[in-house]
Amino acid sequence: MKVEVRSRVSDEFYEQVKRAVASFPSYYDRLNTTIALAPRIKNIFPDMRSDWHHLGMMHRGATNTIGLSEYGRFLTDCPRLFKNGSIVEAIAHETGHAFDLRVFGDGDNLEYFSLQPDQPFLKAWQADLADLLEQPQSYSSLDIQFQRHMEPDGRGTKETFAEIWANAHGHSALSHVGIDDIQSYFPRSAQIVHDCIRSLS
Repeated sequence: MKVEVRSRVSDEFYEQVKRAVASFPSYYDRLNTTIALAPRIKNIFPDMRSDWHHLGMMHRGATNTIGLSEYGRFLTDCPRLFKNGSIVEAIAHETGHAFDLRVFGDGDNLEYFSLQPDQPFLKAWQADLADLLEQPQSYSSLDIQFQRHMEPDGRGTKETFAEIWANAHGHSALSHVGIDDIQSYFPRSAQIVHDCIRSLS
């Protein structure tokens, strides 16, 4: 992975990102992914949907780029910026998307492994989701961000793969809302992700 500054960021932020990238296993070199830095995510992806401008991180499969912003924005009645303090967690999650597409999927045709009906992950996720839907009490008290992993339009499978990937490497992109690990909610899916990781060793 290479780090590229797209718009001026602080030296502190740049060094934090460089240290985070260096902390990941050597098989991350297979990604050939660019981590693009800027003060805000819209500086990296100016054509993105305006309702996503608050994000602090984003993976774009078509360009094999992970956007990482120094600042995010709280979605409140009085929006304000906050310093992105979840750098390692963000990279761990977004590289999960990159591995899903570029290593285990077909990056040239933008076909994610997690969405392929002939691959085991989608079947595992569907079985896990069916179990969850039968026990709403198991997740109803969790932050609403958890529910994006249950969305049936393809987003749920991709987000689940990426977050389990992060969890398997000791990180969580949901820790800021009190969710440190989703693997117990998606045990079959987690097994497939761990199999993928073992295949890289």
